[in-house]
Amino acid sequence: GLTSDRVYRWRLILEEYGPEIVYIKGIDNTVADAISRLDFTPVSQKQTEKQNWMTFSKCWCALEQDTHTDSTKQHMFSMNHVFANHSEDDDIFPITVHEIAEEQHKDKSFDALKTDEKYEVLLIENTKVICKDGKLVIPKSLQKQVVQWYHHYLQHPGHTRLEETLRAAMYWKSMRTTIRSHVKKCRSCQINKRRKLKYGKLPPKLVVMTPWEALCVDLIGPYTLKGKDGTQIDFMCLTMIDPASSWFEIVELPVMETITPIVDNKRGTKTHKITKESYFDKTSTMISHLVNKTWFSRYPRCRNIIYDNGSEFKLHFEALCDSYGVKRKPTSV
Repeated sequence: GLTSDRVYRWRLILEEYGPEIVYIKGIDNTVADAISRLDFTPVSQKQTEKQNWMTFSKCWCALEQDTHTDSTKQHMFSMNHVFANHSEDDDIFPITVHEIAEEQHKDKSFDALKTDEKYEVLLIENTKVICKDGKLVIPKSLQKQVVQWYHHYLQHPGHTRLEETLRAAMYWKSMRTTIRSHVKKCRSCQINKRRKLKYGKLPPKLVVMTPWEALCVDLIGPYTLKGKDGTQIDFMCLTMIDPASSWFEIVELPVMETITPIVDNKRGTKTHKITKESYFDKTSTMISHLVNKTWFSRYPRCRNIIYDNGSEFKLHFEALCDSYGVKRKPTSV
């Protein structure tokens, strides 16, 4: 489907040519398999005119180096801003088996691998290369280029999918570290990848400048205070703050006790055990009573009251605000 950013990038590239997409089963799509198995031997770009053009486009000098040497250095600038179609990704090209064999021959550490039982020399495309479990062993000098090629032409997959693709045909030590380091530093991935956690700017906050215009109500706690003599106090409070003047009131919530009788009939005798359980009364009835007694009956009537979506600020609390004509503004969290 079109749920991933990679498929969207594919679609944007193809829509430029206006193609007609026809579905062909994989078992019948022999043309694609034939194309993917074609031999590809890239010509060294250092010996071609293309490389000269790339060098010219990257760093263009208005004057020759033999004359006006000082002014030449001042006119050196990157031409990637002029040639809009040029990209650094144009320099990426795949690694051939012949190049891998040459780098393995140059690397002296591969001489010891030839005698190791875990490694073997196989003939691939008429070239002898060192493999492990049928997978090509990539020298250190080519590891970065291999990861760069696969990551670019697979349309920037994540590190997990890229690692699974490479492990199917290649091997080298610390492959996971190399892949994750490259994906983490890839600028396109960091800009375009879809994040589960959304980051963004907070909306501008309207500052209340007029005293007694708004009232912020919230609960804090429960807290426990322990004394040096071993005693402790549990409490929970209701806070009421005027955001303009920072005037506040704090009221402690009353503690209620419930008595639960327990009947024991093991020996035929009826014995009643009573257990007491304490809890803070933070019902909407109690909250509305405390706000009315502490704030509404003592200070000028506010226009707006701000609170969260807790159950204690429902029912009776909302009825109290509506009876005084106070506009309720519950927060989204």
